[in-house]
Amino acid sequence: RILSKEIDGVISNASLGIPHFAASVASYQFFEKLYTFTQCTPVIDGFECSRCLQMLRTNMSNGSRYAMMFRPNCQLRYDTTAPIVSFQMIPAPPVENVNS
Repeated sequence: RILSKEIDGVISNASLGIPHFAASVASYQFFEKLYTFTQCTPVIDGFECSRCLQMLRTNMSNGSRYAMMFRPNCQLRYDTTAPIVSFQMIPAPPVENVNS
């Protein structure tokens, strides 16, 4: 139930937000945590983002401790073993223009 609720939440948040990105952390069973993450490419709108993520969700297998699913325009992940880090969302450092 917790996985389904969290996945629904991040899909909704990603499709409504700009950029199309959402993540969450939920506690369950003593000190266990569920980390969820969704992201869509900026070339699609919110409706297409939601549709893409829902397609991934329907192919998701239950019972795994983690999953990573990808389509060309979206990704959906969850993990119960470690936080998810998205390297795509970390901005590159500024490039210094040094004139010699």
